[in-house]
Amino acid sequence: MICSAGPATLVAMTIPYTGSLFAPRSDMPAEAIIRPFLQRAPVDLAGMVAALGMGLRLQARLPKATWGQISREIRGGREIFTIEISARCPPAARRYTLAHELAHALLHRSMFEDDAEYEAYQGSAHKRMERQADRFAADLVMPAPLVREEFRANPSLAHLVRTFDVSEAAMRIRLEELGLG
Repeated sequence: MICSAGPATLVAMTIPYTGSLFAPRSDMPAEAIIRPFLQRAPVDLAGMVAALGMGLRLQARLPKATWGQISREIRGGREIFTIEISARCPPAARRYTLAHELAHALLHRSMFEDDAEYEAYQGSAHKRMERQADRFAADLVMPAPLVREEFRANPSLAHLVRTFDVSEAAMRIRLEELGLG
């Protein structure tokens, strides 16, 4: 699946537990694995990906207009997901692109297994699924409770951008979504 990386509330959202995607901790729902990472900014997305049992690579050979993609393969009867981020992706956008691809793995996992669902993704459902991944990515990179806490401590845009390691545009959008902008 190839996606380009924009802003659901994780706290209110239940991530469907699927078992095999999260092989190292298959006894825990994905939400339980992710939640500890959302307690401190900037969120350790690479650590989150590793804790979920997924691979991560900076890739020089992705198609020109592609900043990130996720793939699924079966090795030794085990399902392996790998997120690749283009080396051409601007550093300021890499974290968000990673979170966007991770969102697809968590929210749209069945499309990797079902050709009909993947075809629907390519068609009419594409925009809806991309919006879901974007909103979920914003929740991963800029968790609402942390943004509110940091905003109360220091509402400076520059401070928030540094603290969450995001672009000014992304932080402005998030502050507006949270009624803080």
